Amino acid sequence: MELIYELDLPPIDEVFLDSFTGFNDDDLVTNYQFRRDIRNILKKEWCEFRNIPWNFLLYFKKDNSPGDIHTDIEKEYLKPELIKRMHPWGINWLWEGDGLFEYWNFEDVEFTQMATGSLNGGQGKVQMFTSDKPPCKTYPMYKNKVYLVNGALPHKATGFKGRKLLTLRSHPLSFRPWEKTVQDFEDLIKY
Repeated sequence: MELIYELDLPPIDEVFLDSFTGFNDDDLVTNYQFRRDIRNILKKEWCEFRNIPWNFLLYFKKDNSPGDIHTDIEKEYLKPELIKRMHPWGINWLWEGDGLFEYWNFEDVEFTQMATGSLNGGQGKVQMFTSDKPPCKTYPMYKNKVYLVNGALPHKATGFKGRKLLTLRSHPLSFRPWEKTVQDFEDLIKY
């Protein structure tokens, strides 16, 4: 099973509300925005896509810069009874630049620190890691494409030439197996 799948979905300009004027990109080269006001950003059909309770999105801009190795498991779920069940995932739209996602196994990384969280309020604090091992999986990601992405394993995102990325998330569904998520989107996966 893969950790990223391309989806047959429209590009981001067909997902944004016509009235949405864009994100503030100031100071986003090494950080991101955590947004719960998705109904002010996305068309109604995307806020209710597949009858999933979408409740937040993350917006990133990377201009020829790599991120840090991290998981998307937020600090409050780093408890033994929860971490085995936590499988954060999202639908990622890329535009204005390509990217690269690299994954590591947990046994191949070392914890370094907790991330500071989003630029707008410090939400989404997650574990950060380092590794002297090569990634176990690497996925090129192309602008104007859409991907189903697993955020549970340690991973690093690199953005090229002004890459922008919006990831739509559903917190309640982070507690189901990745296999179930892939199965639910099977009809949209491009092979």
